[in-house]
Amino acid sequence: MELLCDLWFELSNEDRLGILNLLAGRAEKLTGISKELGVSTQQCNRHLTRLVEAGLVRKDAEGLFS
Repeated sequence: MELLCDLWFELSNEDRLGILNLLAGRAEKLTGISKELGVSTQQCNRHLTRLVEAGLVRKDAEGLFS
Protein backbone atom coordinates (compact mmCIF):
# COMPACT_ATOMS: atom_id res chain seq x y z
CA MET A 1 0.00 0.00 0.00
CA GLU A 2 2.90 2.34 0.76
CA LEU A 3 4.26 1.96 -2.78
CA LEU A 4 0.89 2.86 -4.23
CA CYS A 5 0.70 5.97 -2.05
CA ASP A 6 4.21 6.97 -3.14
CA LEU A 7 3.24 6.55 -6.78
CA TRP A 8 0.11 8.66 -6.38
CA PHE A 9 2.17 11.36 -4.66
CA GLU A 10 4.57 11.51 -7.61
CA LEU A 11 1.64 11.73 -10.01
CA SER A 12 -0.11 14.45 -8.00
CA ASN A 13 2.16 17.22 -9.29
CA GLU A 14 1.09 19.06 -12.43
CA ASP A 15 4.66 19.55 -13.68
CA ARG A 16 5.53 15.86 -13.24
CA LEU A 17 2.37 14.89 -15.12
CA GLY A 18 3.38 17.30 -17.87
CA ILE A 19 6.79 15.66 -18.08
CA LEU A 20 5.23 12.20 -18.33
CA ASN A 21 2.84 13.39 -21.02
CA LEU A 22 5.68 14.97 -23.00
CA LEU A 23 7.87 11.87 -22.73
CA ALA A 24 5.06 9.53 -23.72
CA GLY A 25 5.65 10.45 -27.35
CA ARG A 26 9.42 10.95 -27.50
CA ALA A 27 12.71 11.03 -25.66
CA GLU A 28 14.01 14.47 -24.70
CA LYS A 29 16.88 16.16 -22.91
CA LEU A 30 16.46 18.15 -19.71
CA THR A 31 16.71 21.55 -21.41
CA GLY A 32 14.11 20.62 -24.02
CA ILE A 33 11.69 19.44 -21.37
CA SER A 34 12.13 22.55 -19.24
CA LYS A 35 11.64 24.87 -22.23
CA GLU A 36 8.58 23.00 -23.46
CA LEU A 37 6.94 23.10 -20.02
CA GLY A 38 8.10 26.62 -19.14
CA VAL A 39 9.86 25.65 -15.91
CA SER A 40 13.45 26.26 -14.82
CA THR A 41 16.03 23.58 -15.55
CA GLN A 42 16.63 23.22 -11.81
CA GLN A 43 12.96 22.62 -11.11
CA CYS A 44 12.65 20.27 -14.08
CA ASN A 45 15.72 18.32 -12.95
CA ARG A 46 14.23 17.90 -9.48
CA HIS A 47 11.01 16.53 -10.97
CA LEU A 48 12.88 14.22 -13.36
CA THR A 49 14.99 12.87 -10.52
CA ARG A 50 11.84 12.00 -8.59
CA LEU A 51 10.29 10.34 -11.63
CA VAL A 52 13.45 8.32 -12.33
CA GLU A 53 13.63 7.20 -8.69
CA ALA A 54 9.97 6.15 -8.86
CA GLY A 55 10.71 4.08 -11.98
CA LEU A 56 8.40 6.15 -14.18
CA VAL A 57 11.13 7.70 -16.36
CA ARG A 58 14.50 6.47 -17.63
CA LYS A 59 17.64 8.43 -18.46
CA ASP A 60 20.06 6.99 -21.00
CA ALA A 61 23.81 7.49 -21.31
CA GLU A 62 23.28 10.37 -23.76
CA GLY A 63 21.14 12.32 -21.28
CA LEU A 64 17.83 11.57 -22.97
CA PHE A 65 14.84 10.98 -20.76
CA SER A 66 12.08 8.63 -21.85
